[in-house]
Amino acid sequence: MVGAFIMQGSKEMYRFDIKEISKEAALEMIQKYHYSNTLPKINKYFLGFFLEKKLVGVVTLGWGTRPRHTIQRIFPSLDTKDYLEIGRMCMTEEMPRNSESQMLSQLVKWIRKNIPELKILFT
Repeated sequence: MVGAFIMQGSKEMYRFDIKEISKEAALEMIQKYHYSNTLPKINKYFLGFFLEKKLVGVVTLGWGTRPRHTIQRIFPSLDTKDYLEIGRMCMTEEMPRNSESQMLSQLVKWIRKNIPELKILFT
C-alpha cells in the first residue's frame, strides 16, 4: 500500500514510497520549498518521498565540508563510510503538520534496509 494513509494509534501517518531521484529533480524541489534553496557540495543520495506517485518531499544525504574530521572528532574509530548527514530536507506546503517527522522515521527505515552498514545519521 505505497502512498496509503494509515492510522497509527490516534495519530494519522503517511506511508511514503521512497525512491532515489536525480540531482536535478531534488534541486528543483529544494529551490521551491527549502529556505536555503541550494545543495551542499558533497551529496551521495537524492531521495524522493512520493504519495500516490506525486513527489511531496526530498532528502539529500552526504557529508559536510570536512567529512573525516567531522566523524573522527566525535568518534575517533569511525571514518566517512560509517556516516551520512542530512544535507537538505523539504516537503510541499500542502503536507499536514508532523509530516516531516514521519518522513524522517521512514528515512531511517529506508537506510536500515538499503545502507545496512551505515552506523550514524547526522540530522
